[in-house]
Amino acid sequence: MDEPIGMRTGGARGRRALLVIAVGLFVVVVIGCSLEWGRLLVNGRLVIAESGLSLWQGVTALAAAAIGAVTMGILVAAGRGMAAACVAVVSGLVVAVAALAAVVHLVTRPDAIAATVRAGAESIPLKGYVVPPIESIVGPGAWVVLGAGAAIVIVGIAGLVGPAWRRRRGA
Repeated sequence: MDEPIGMRTGGARGRRALLVIAVGLFVVVVIGCSLEWGRLLVNGRLVIAESGLSLWQGVTALAAAAIGAVTMGILVAAGRGMAAACVAVVSGLVVAVAALAAVVHLVTRPDAIAATVRAGAESIPLKGYVVPPIESIVGPGAWVVLGAGAAIVIVGIAGLVGPAWRRRRGA
């Protein structure tokens, strides 16, 4: 009956588990940002290889992961498990949306580049100019960050739903 608040619903052990899992996923985001996110090939030749830190989406994901990890650490140390779970959901969403924006950009950029080249060729009287085949490949870094962001959201939701479910089940 004199049980401390929150101990029956996971307590400090549950908050620490949430922190460890989320920080592990934030480390995965940092590793994914350092990997290759995309390649641009023209006529089969490599033109650009981009890492996550060369795109604004990668920098955004890295900043969200760093801020989320530090904030969660502070909140868990203060005993605020629900707030830490909310931070996990928000920062995971930011990471996932940034990675998804990068994937969309990397997939659609050959058409945008080809349209720019065609417009430039039309302004210069080049008869019969054909735009060379342009191919964009999404690298593993973008997919790793997207998956880690989605996993962080799932961990945050579990941190929000788990204690409420346990309280309801125990009542």
